[in-house]
Amino acid sequence: MMNKKILGMIGAALCCSFALSGCGSEKGQENTGGKTQISWTAWLGAPVNENADMIKYWNDLLDVDIDVWNIEAANYSETIALKIAGGEIPDVLYIPTMASYTKYAKDGILAEFTDEQVKEYAPKMYETYKKTDENALSYRKVDGKLYGLPALTTKYRRPMAYRGDWMENLGETKLPETLDEFETLMYKSAKNDPDGDGTKNTYGLSAGGVYAVYGAYGIVPEFWMENENGELVFGGVQPKMKEALALLRKWYSDGVLDPEFIVSEKQSASSNMSTPFVNGKIGFTANGEDWHFKPKFDNSNEAVDWEGDNVKELRKIDSHAADSIRLGLPVKGPHGDCGLGSSSVIGTKSATVSFSTKLQNDEKKLKKIFEVLETIGFTSYDNLLTAKNGIKGVHWDFNEKNQIVYLDEKYQQYTERAKIGAHTVMTTLASLEWNNEGKENEVEWRKETKADYGAIENKLKTVLESEGVYGVELEKLRSEAYISIITGSKDLDYFDEFVRKWNTSGGEQLTKEANEWYKGIK
Repeated sequence: MMNKKILGMIGAALCCSFALSGCGSEKGQENTGGKTQISWTAWLGAPVNENADMIKYWNDLLDVDIDVWNIEAANYSETIALKIAGGEIPDVLYIPTMASYTKYAKDGILAEFTDEQVKEYAPKMYETYKKTDENALSYRKVDGKLYGLPALTTKYRRPMAYRGDWMENLGETKLPETLDEFETLMYKSAKNDPDGDGTKNTYGLSAGGVYAVYGAYGIVPEFWMENENGELVFGGVQPKMKEALALLRKWYSDGVLDPEFIVSEKQSASSNMSTPFVNGKIGFTANGEDWHFKPKFDNSNEAVDWEGDNVKELRKIDSHAADSIRLGLPVKGPHGDCGLGSSSVIGTKSATVSFSTKLQNDEKKLKKIFEVLETIGFTSYDNLLTAKNGIKGVHWDFNEKNQIVYLDEKYQQYTERAKIGAHTVMTTLASLEWNNEGKENEVEWRKETKADYGAIENKLKTVLESEGVYGVELEKLRSEAYISIITGSKDLDYFDEFVRKWNTSGGEQLTKEANEWYKGIK
């Protein structure tokens, strides 16, 4: 939610609607030789240079004149809201959150279009969406109308990451397969001096690790799941959650769960590194995704490969410990449940690309924009490679191992590629078809670790109408209830009272809206 300062700024912007500049130039007033002029927004790793190589490349290839709005990624949502309030709406509008997308659609900011138009204007894009998920476009319908295209993201579940050096010191060779085996290892990690320093200063798990316990009961507390009647229910209030909290309550009392579990394991918004895992406070984490534990491969897409941040940072402390990290599978709980939360290829956290309402009656321009989006992201591996890295032979090339080598080493930095209009500038919408090209070792590694095993997705892939009214308070209620129960400040039976409060404080309304949406999708 925007604070009062931002709202005040928007009000000021409304009073002087064109005081804010949408870009570095007024291309709408220029003669561009008949080319279609397109104002463009995206997540930018760095400001795009004037006359950037890759913008010129696409302009020449597609007979367009693209004007990228340089909006800092960290303040994107606030800045674009101000520009829209001031009457400036880009032709191609990158929207990072579903809440903003839904609001803009309801406010009449976005152009409406149809499934049939997508199929006609961008058939390869349309085919990709349908192959990915039959309901892909339906997930972006607001009040039954389509105003945006969902970005496709690689699906990752939470990892089951263990300090292998601790396991060695504890004489443990087998990764846990059941919740009972997991519990045994967690107690040993907390009680048996796994780091060998003679001091009681270790725990089994912390904030991220509790999700392994929830998953052993088939639940991701923030996700909506389908019950036996085919209806959506909120995971955080299901009866099995009470059992999971009872177990965590015991572990907390016994000194197995880190007392600071209420604090996020990561200390930086730009990294999913687990600080207590790397610093030797806990022996297990389910924080982040598996690629945060990725080893370095000799034969990867890029000649200069990288390690996951947990491995890289742990290596600075102890190289053996970094090499010993082991990834296991979600453990099976008492009812046979097994899983961990996973991102979705299309979900509420994936971005949306929409179009200015000015294009509502400009079919020719809208069609051209679809052509640009499809050509860059959905037609060929070569085009996508070019959009991400720059021009082959100018910015990069293949070496004898068919790896990407940047001809100027500065382009190893994504920020430098962004400056020339590469990286994510033009690729918000792109097929996942070529994601694994040149990444054979990584693909094999993910197969070996069974990275997709037990992935639990959120069944709700939209923002509910009343979520803005109730969402924040309901999440606060849930978080406080869990912490109170686990730490012992509330009895276990408080869970039942919490569920009643959740329902009467807006949960029932959200459940009603979730099922109305789900029925429409099904």
